[in-house]
Amino acid sequence: MLKAIPSLLVSAAAIAWALPAQAMTAAQKVEVEREVTQEDGRVEIITAPPSTVVPGDMLVYTVDYFNDKTEVTDNFRIDMPIPSEITYLEGSAQRENAVILYSVDKGASFKQRENLLINLAEGGTRPASAEDITHIRWTLTETVNPGDRGKMSFKGRLK
Repeated sequence: MLKAIPSLLVSAAAIAWALPAQAMTAAQKVEVEREVTQEDGRVEIITAPPSTVVPGDMLVYTVDYFNDKTEVTDNFRIDMPIPSEITYLEGSAQRENAVILYSVDKGASFKQRENLLINLAEGGTRPASAEDITHIRWTLTETVNPGDRGKMSFKGRLK
């Protein structure tokens, strides 16, 4: 039997901004992604604000940002924790013109996905799985001019 979980639980993880000296405005949203069968039989994937989610639901986490300052911002960076109730969907972190790095140690260090390793208690290491990822970091490789808007996102499945 699946247990329904209030959406507040899955959206409670705060974004850890790592903003440069210039501040910008940013907001996080969480949506549930579901397949909907249309009257003609076509299946469409939609996203909508969740009222209740159940284990197995796919959630989309998005950060929308806006440079509301008069200065240009370089090296804009956002570190986003993955809620403990969520398993990151491999390859779903999105943003053009950004370096995307991942953490398996609660944001203490970040590496490229293929370089993530887990230290084993008995010694040695193993490649990190999607379940091991705790944070995602986006660092923009482009300048963010005054008035510019953008977004970055990732998907995860509710455990």
